[in-house]
Amino acid sequence: MPASANAAGYVLSRKLPSMDSYIVRDDAGNEVFGAKHHTGFKTEHWDVTDAGGSKVAVLTHERMHTHATYILNRDGQPEVRIVKSNWMPTAETWSIDGPGGPLTLKGDLADYAWELTDAAGDGVAGFQRKIVTMHRQYAISTKGDPVLVICAALAIDAEAEEHDRDA
Repeated sequence: MPASANAAGYVLSRKLPSMDSYIVRDDAGNEVFGAKHHTGFKTEHWDVTDAGGSKVAVLTHERMHTHATYILNRDGQPEVRIVKSNWMPTAETWSIDGPGGPLTLKGDLADYAWELTDAAGDGVAGFQRKIVTMHRQYAISTKGDPVLVICAALAIDAEAEEHDRDA
């Protein structure tokens, strides 16, 4: 995970008892975002809200794709596509394409850690799954857009959950 004095820290965790919705807390333990899960036949999505309950984004999982594909939509902004582009037994790569340029998210599945880099290869965010918890939690550090990084972590967790159900 990139370490930086100006990086913001968050914890993404599944909301009990629903286990399909999430809460996000900042380093001080304050709830700053939430993500409520909705499911349908062809798609499922999460409404991402701020601490006041206002919708800030919608993350949609489009199931009818060869590779896991998630679309991040925010009012007045172009959509961002989060696509799983490569998978190996101990590593995975996701591409994130949006208005800020291409980003690459590389994951080390042995350590449950992911790093987000920009086109120049500079680390802009990272997150790591906490292993010893009652439910899945991710420690997130970002110098950039927290909603984008939180939604990327949410997509990876949703994909891992779907993979676990199929196994």
